[in-house]
Amino acid sequence: MEKKVRGRPGGIIAFGVVAILFAGIGLFQGIPLLIGMIQKSPQWTTVISLTPLPLSYFRVSATIGIIISTALLVSGIGLLKIKNWARKLVLGISAVIILRNLVSFIIGLTMPANPAWTTLRGRGILIFVMFVGSIFYILILWYFNRTRVKKQFQKLQ
Repeated sequence: MEKKVRGRPGGIIAFGVVAILFAGIGLFQGIPLLIGMIQKSPQWTTVISLTPLPLSYFRVSATIGIIISTALLVSGIGLLKIKNWARKLVLGISAVIILRNLVSFIIGLTMPANPAWTTLRGRGILIFVMFVGSIFYILILWYFNRTRVKKQFQKLQ
């Protein structure tokens, strides 16, 4: 017996809303960070100097972050409208973000610029931040690849 596909599934709507919120946070952080780096703002230079990552990484990362956040905002809106292209876009974005977090983690472990990050506690914080930052996107990969969810997008188009 085939289950009937409901109207607007709560899980899809919830992920859409959270995607929009995360995109807003990403843009709210990324745009001032990039502007501060371009203007060589002392506040941002001080913050960046406290991390194990080089300044060039932050320039590239901030630019990529703004692009990803914009795409995440578009996909979140599309998810609220139950558009299949949005499901595919959010899957791609999630894979990129998980990969980016993994690269950041590896760079953070291999290029410690600040002695505080070379301690076990500093590395533990780095591991925790990268893991927690990936949980939402791992859930997206799992949820939006489920057969039932794919069918909901196909039926509601």
